Amino acid sequence: MLELAELIWHKIKGSDVPFRYVCDEPFRYDVQKRVPDVTKAREVLGFTATTSLDVMLDEVVPWVARAVAEGRL
Repeated sequence: MLELAELIWHKIKGSDVPFRYVCDEPFRYDVQKRVPDVTKAREVLGFTATTSLDVMLDEVVPWVARAVAEGRL
């Protein structure tokens, strides 16, 4: 998650602004280790992503920024 947060940070702030973050204490019963897997999406839905995370963020970050500016988010 931290890598994703840093990637998004640099998409928004640029690479010249040092990455900063704050961590809250985890919930008592929070999952300690997550292992994301897209197998079920492929097997059940027949879906395979063809867009890289970097390219997708280039589309999503400006969309979210516009939505926030327009008061939709």
